[in-house]
Amino acid sequence: MVAVIEAIKATNKTLFVVANDDDYANAYLSVRNIDTMMMLTADAINVYDLVNANKVVFTEAAVKAVEEVLG
Repeated sequence: MVAVIEAIKATNKTLFVVANDDDYANAYLSVRNIDTMMMLTADAINVYDLVNANKVVFTEAAVKAVEEVLG
């Protein structure tokens, strides 16, 4: 996860959005100790978290899940 964070130059307030079927548990364990990062599942994202984040990173599966809900 550190390699991903460095590759995208995620500094402060980065929100990672993953699909429910992604390996959420392991990814969450990687991010939970970094106070400038937040991780949510695609069905749990909300306007506040999206607007509050300086950078938002979606997995491909999360984008598909959000597209299905929003049409």
